Amino acid sequence: MIFKFAARENIKSDTIDALKAYLHDADGIGWKELFPHHSPVRVEATHPFARINAAKIAGQAEPAGLFPSVTVSVTSETDAEQLLAFSNQVATVTEAIIQGWIGLEAHQRLLSKARLQQLLAAAQGKGGQVFAEVKTRHFTQQVAFSVWSENDAVSDSLYYATKAFIEQNLETFSDAGMENLALSGSPNGIYSVDTGRVLYGGELMLSGTNRTEAYYIDTEWTQSTVIKHSAANNDIQNVDWNP
Repeated sequence: MIFKFAARENIKSDTIDALKAYLHDADGIGWKELFPHHSPVRVEATHPFARINAAKIAGQAEPAGLFPSVTVSVTSETDAEQLLAFSNQVATVTEAIIQGWIGLEAHQRLLSKARLQQLLAAAQGKGGQVFAEVKTRHFTQQVAFSVWSENDAVSDSLYYATKAFIEQNLETFSDAGMENLALSGSPNGIYSVDTGRVLYGGELMLSGTNRTEAYYIDTEWTQSTVIKHSAANNDIQNVDWNP
C-alpha cells in the first residue's frame, strides 16, 4: 500500500489561538483589565473590513464587537529554491508518530483520518513501523498581523502587545518550522474612513524561512529497499538515514 502526502505546521491557526490566550487568558496580559470600557480583542483570520462589507452587501447591520481586532494571515509564500531542489531523507515512521498524526485537528492534517488509520494498521502488521522517503523543501514565508481599533490609544497598545507576543514566542514560531526570523512593522499612521468613522491601524510582518516535508511511504519497503529506492532516484550524496 502506498501513501503520498505533505506535512507542515498550520502556523496561522496556531498563532491565532496563542495570541487569543496571550491577550485574554488568566495567565495572559489581562487586556480586559487594561481596557475595561472596550470590547475584547477579536483575533481571527477574517479581516473586520471583510465582515463589514459582507453585511453591507447583504443589507444587514454591521456585526457588533469587530473592534479592536488583530487579523492574522499568511500573506506571502515564495519558493526559496528551484522546484526540483530538495533535501532527501529516509525515515522510520512508527506507530506513535502515526497516532500523533491521527490526533491532529483536520486543518492540521494533509491526509484523511481514514487513510491514517490504514497506515497505522499497516505499521502494526510490520512490527510497529514502516519506512518513508521524505523530501524537504524550503520557502520564504510572511505572517501579517493587522491591528485595527476605533480608538487611537487602544490601537497603539494593541500593536505593542502583539509585537511583545511575537517577540516572546519566537521559539514557538521556530518550532513551527520558521527560521531566520525578522520582524518589521508600522505602529501608527494607518487610517481608514471607509466605514464612516475614523479607524486606527497598525501592521506587523514576521518573515522567515519555512519548510514542507513530502512523504512517500510504501508499506512493503524494508529499511534496505527504501534506501535503495531513494538512492536510485536521487543523488546518493543527498540521502540520509533518519531512524
